[in-house]
Amino acid sequence: MMNKVLVLFALVALVSSAPQPRKLFHEHVEDFVDVIMQESNEEIAQLMELYSEFDEFWKAIDYMKTNNFKEIIYEMESLPEFIAVIDFLENDNIDVHYFIDMLNEIIENVERNALARQSASGRDLTAFTRDCIAVFPKEKLAALFDQKMAEDDEFKTAIQNLESEEWAAVFSALWESEVFQAEVAALSENGIEISVLFEQLLAIFGQNYIKRIGTVESASQNSGSDTRMMKQALVVLALVALAFSAPQTRKLFHEHVEDFLDIIMDEAGHEIEHLNEHYLEYDEFWTALDYMRTNNFKDLVYEMESLPEFVAVIEFLEQDNIDIHYFIDLFNEMIESIQRARSARHSTSGRDFTSFMRDCIDAFPKDKLSALFEQKMAEDEEFSTAISNLKSEQWDAVFSALWANPVFQAEVATLNENGIDVKVFLDEIVAIFGQN
Repeated sequence: MMNKVLVLFALVALVSSAPQPRKLFHEHVEDFVDVIMQESNEEIAQLMELYSEFDEFWKAIDYMKTNNFKEIIYEMESLPEFIAVIDFLENDNIDVHYFIDMLNEIIENVERNALARQSASGRDLTAFTRDCIAVFPKEKLAALFDQKMAEDDEFKTAIQNLESEEWAAVFSALWESEVFQAEVAALSENGIEISVLFEQLLAIFGQNYIKRIGTVESASQNSGSDTRMMKQALVVLALVALAFSAPQTRKLFHEHVEDFLDIIMDEAGHEIEHLNEHYLEYDEFWTALDYMRTNNFKDLVYEMESLPEFVAVIEFLEQDNIDIHYFIDLFNEMIESIQRARSARHSTSGRDFTSFMRDCIDAFPKDKLSALFEQKMAEDEEFSTAISNLKSEQWDAVFSALWANPVFQAEVATLNENGIDVKVFLDEIVAIFGQN
């Protein structure tokens, strides 16, 4: 049953690796962040160095490391109104994990330095955030926002949904919760102002002083209902990031996988690189890779994603916090890293993509991977539970239902005809855990 489990990881990555015809919302946000870093990175770094001298600044940062903060977070996460907010955002493919990671990176990058080259308006986290906002390239960000609203239907639809009456109702319900209000007050008492997080996210889109039509105007003077609702939407993104930024007491499943991959790269990285260089010479190897760029492959992917049995598989995995996006990204990174080179320093067992995968598996440090697996099973209850669930009768029923679907069977056959053998993905993922 574990073999069945692990091949599903490969399938999930495979079916989601088709070239995406549309840009995800958080990828749009990255475009805005790129502009900020290109235009204001030095000034923001100087502000960071200055504020890191102030005890008031560290009050909020240190509070985020306390059990009291974690307890507030866990309580907030359980609120039905908060869950409704998350569900609404995810309907527009607004990846809350991106904003979580963004905030965590900011916190992790804060270091106590003693270098000051930039004036500061205050001494606490709120003043620091507002000083950063002040150096954002507002005109360029607003221009990028207008461009995306004009050129990208997905982005425009997401923004419009965040200005809708439905969103206003969801947002209002959250703020009417007395528990939530008390949590916001507790955060404020410890130097974490929700309002300033809102201001920062609004500024990322260039919407703090510049209206969408391009005229300069204070956001506080703009009384349009659409602007108000967009502000409400963005502050919730900040809340979501804050709510999930509490120090995690347990290790996520994909972080365990990274431990296995680290061993593979440390022990077999050079061999795998040499194999890659050799297989790049073979046309048979490129059959599978080239197929993944075709419309036929994309059509197959969309069909597979729509299968109720496939959706059930994804939902089962996510119950154990098995982040399928990690495996998707892992697979995509592997494909993207393959370049046409002309170097051969390693023997090969064949010429196609399947042979390449199997040769890589042979290079894995199996004993060390197996030892790590046994250690994690013995020492980490979350990991052990996830693996146990993936050996359960419930999982077997979900998995069997997928493979019993004739549409899915036909899709697997089509992949195989185009050089993509699902079995070899199974073999590789099992090997990552040292279980081959």
